[in-house]
Amino acid sequence: MTRIRLNVYLRADEPLTIGWGYPGLTGTDISLFRFEPSITAKPVIPGSTVKGVLRTIATRVARILGLKVCDGVAPEDIKQCIRSSGSDLLLEMFGAPDTNNPSALRISPFTLVETDIQLYTIKHVSLNRRSLKAEEGALYSEEVVPPCTVFKGEIVLECNKGKCSKMLELLLLSLLELEYYGLGRNSRRVSVKIEVADKGLLDNKEIVSDLSRKILAIASDFRKPCIR
Repeated sequence: MTRIRLNVYLRADEPLTIGWGYPGLTGTDISLFRFEPSITAKPVIPGSTVKGVLRTIATRVARILGLKVCDGVAPEDIKQCIRSSGSDLLLEMFGAPDTNNPSALRISPFTLVETDIQLYTIKHVSLNRRSLKAEEGALYSEEVVPPCTVFKGEIVLECNKGKCSKMLELLLLSLLELEYYGLGRNSRRVSVKIEVADKGLLDNKEIVSDLSRKILAIASDFRKPCIR
């Protein structure tokens, strides 16, 4: 079994909210996710949030790469697909219901690189889709992290050598696509920076394909300046 560790940085390119189930914690209708329900706790991005978004993106990317993908997200649909045609690379990476094989991906929480940031509140109003007028009593507020805030997390991919190359390609392409897909409420734009923790792994051509090398070169730093 081969273990590939990636240090991944996510930079908010516009006000970003990853909400949770404690509305009103900070005096807003939608509060940022924290490890504990305390106004002094720092916001984090749960690894499960990133993994869920990457799975959605990877489903589309896999089709572009010509890989077999089970359609549907409902457990019964996935189980039926496995029964009829077997598992696929996507399910092996992200997991599947009622299987003994754990997900090949482990994604840590993403924590702040710099903790001294100024959180603030944005107010919104819901519009009636027919009249395009403000709905009565539909004013709400959300707590956000400011643009240029950077979070860091770790993604670990555990794979058999025969499958590592394609899995890594799919993961890296999905991370790049995250910049266009967005993250959090209203799919806010983020930039992605990727580092391979074990630099010696880059010399292994059986695992790191030419495509993966190109992606890692592209994502070795944030590709565009951030405007506060």
